[in-house]
Amino acid sequence: MRPSRTFCWLVIFAGAALFFFASPREVSVVAHAAPNGGGTRAFLGLATQPGPDGLVVVEVVPGSPAALAGVRPGDTLARIEDATPRTHDELVALVAAWVPGRAISLQMRRGSSISSLRATLAAAPREAAPTAGTLVGAPAPEVHADRIAGPDAVSLQGLRGRVVVLDFWATWCGPCRRIMPELDRMHRQYHDRGLTVLGLTDERQERVRAHLARSPVAYTIARDLDGTSRRFGVRAVPTLVVIDRAGQVRDLTVGADGSALARLRATVERLLAEPAP
Repeated sequence: MRPSRTFCWLVIFAGAALFFFASPREVSVVAHAAPNGGGTRAFLGLATQPGPDGLVVVEVVPGSPAALAGVRPGDTLARIEDATPRTHDELVALVAAWVPGRAISLQMRRGSSISSLRATLAAAPREAAPTAGTLVGAPAPEVHADRIAGPDAVSLQGLRGRVVVLDFWATWCGPCRRIMPELDRMHRQYHDRGLTVLGLTDERQERVRAHLARSPVAYTIARDLDGTSRRFGVRAVPTLVVIDRAGQVRDLTVGADGSALARLRATVERLLAEPAP
């Protein structure tokens, strides 16, 4: 197990998608799991992104059903059972309809050959989402990151006196991508009044730069270098942490629907009205 990787599983409930990390010392790898009507989630254990011939496997969780079936990073998922998903969300929806213990067929393209594999879905590891109570009202842990894009510092010491929204995100996370335009609007509206939006990811710089080339934002994006997500107790993306001008955590939100974003904006406006220390 590589010490810089965090394994996560995808849970969908009430129309929202959250990604839970199984080990805070490892970096984000998507594994599919979702409610199927009985409350037990199925777990497959791979991350994908669209490719010319299907979904390309980006990561495989060691020991997961996908790994045990022989799936490798770089393989292309041509079919799963009798379906041909074209997006990650379509693949998640398929797995969401199944139960642990079900054997499924996978057609994987590896180079010029196609292999038929069988995977038996497992039960998703049990892990609680992060709770705001452990951080809210306390001094924020330090951020150690390498800036990829944007105008601001990427350490809290360098941002002292500003209101900071930390967005823990990933390029493969649909909800993360959907809230980026709203975070960008907040940056443009409030930056001159003292707001810094800092997007933190643990993915490779090349992948992040490619994503930003397709979907640019003006706020600061950085790569987590030294377990910042672990220090903040992040077990799911997106996780949004709001830090006031004095460096105190004032709010934490896991997931981001319309009401969460409205609350985030209201919190930012309230904190910007507070005097600098």
